[in-house]
Amino acid sequence: MILGTLMVLALAVQDTTPEPLSAFWRAATPTARTEAAAGVIASGIPFDSVFRTLHGGRAYGSAVPRGLLEPTLEGTDGHLHRYLLLVPQSYDPSRRYPLRVFLHGGTTVPDPGPGGSWWPDLDLVSGEGHISVMPLAWSECLWWQHGQVEALRHILLGIKRFYNVDENRVYLAGVSDGGAGTYFGAFHDTTPWAAFLPFVGHPGVLENAHYGVDGSTQVANLLNKPLFIVNTIQDPIHPAVSVHPYLELYGKAGVRFDYHELPGVHDVAWWPAEAEDIEAFLAAHPRDPLPDTVVWATEYVDRYNRAHWIVVDELGSASSGAAARRLTGFTSGRNAGIVSAIRDGNTFRVDTHGVRRLRILVSPDEVDLTLPVEVVVNGRTTFHGPLAPDVGTLLAWAAVDGDRTMLFAAEIRVDVPR
Repeated sequence: MILGTLMVLALAVQDTTPEPLSAFWRAATPTARTEAAAGVIASGIPFDSVFRTLHGGRAYGSAVPRGLLEPTLEGTDGHLHRYLLLVPQSYDPSRRYPLRVFLHGGTTVPDPGPGGSWWPDLDLVSGEGHISVMPLAWSECLWWQHGQVEALRHILLGIKRFYNVDENRVYLAGVSDGGAGTYFGAFHDTTPWAAFLPFVGHPGVLENAHYGVDGSTQVANLLNKPLFIVNTIQDPIHPAVSVHPYLELYGKAGVRFDYHELPGVHDVAWWPAEAEDIEAFLAAHPRDPLPDTVVWATEYVDRYNRAHWIVVDELGSASSGAAARRLTGFTSGRNAGIVSAIRDGNTFRVDTHGVRRLRILVSPDEVDLTLPVEVVVNGRTTFHGPLAPDVGTLLAWAAVDGDRTMLFAAEIRVDVPR
């Protein structure tokens, strides 16, 4: 709806960027981004120039819509995804804005159509210091299904094309079913998020086969990001006491979470009183886009198989490392594999269990590409040598992430020793 206008406005502020890179930034779809990346490569712009331009980011204009907007997204799942976008009236393109995504509850109903009825209380999420997004889920497309995960990714990419978002302060929160959806994001797609805030939700929802959940709960994946959890004592649907066993499990795994157990029923009447604590939590937990340590468990290789700089490409029996084996009690799914990886300078130490092949994404912001790089998998050196930065790799991941702070110059493909 507003995207055509935004495109015209965006074009007007990109005069100083080389045209092939301007075309890359303008590209609105995965296919268009792939074609634009090929144009950048064909232009012969050196890697250092492309990296510097992407790292600096696009030029954002001030003539963009503000207030409450209702764009739509044509999803890769064939659905039309509606969402509310709330932009501060005082929006200033020279500063980076935190972005907060809020998932609503009551998802087992048909698409209500336009109008934003799925999130009626805007006062809870509005603020001049951040941008808010309230997407829609409905009976045919629930928070815990792949189509919604993909839609959230594309919504984030679309917003970042036109508004100056702080990529390291993007948070996922949700209420009731949206709380379960927030847990699902933490279990299956950690990379874009700084922290997760499930409110009056229950992770056990994701264990119920009747709800069409796409994938098992991978508790080990909660090790990557902190959570702010709220449950209420008199909640007739998800009473706080019913969440206690899950919290005990998370504690045993070493998950970082703040738990707030409050008087109340299945609603958010408590939210205004907790607002100060919520704001303090958000302020204290920016994302590290290139963390030194990554843990990732997955039962798939066609989706939910990436955490920051680790990509799992094949599951199956191979050698295993002690750090990964210790975490197998916190994985689910018969075929799930797990990776526990540490980066120390130019050395990557990776322990795996149930993984045959993986990729390591290498960022010049963390690794000195003028020196050799070493990869040690389950105690054995699988790679030692130089890495050449590659424009194609840089653009491919920039197209996926749209993230100035998380750029990758090379991939190391690893066959796990048998």
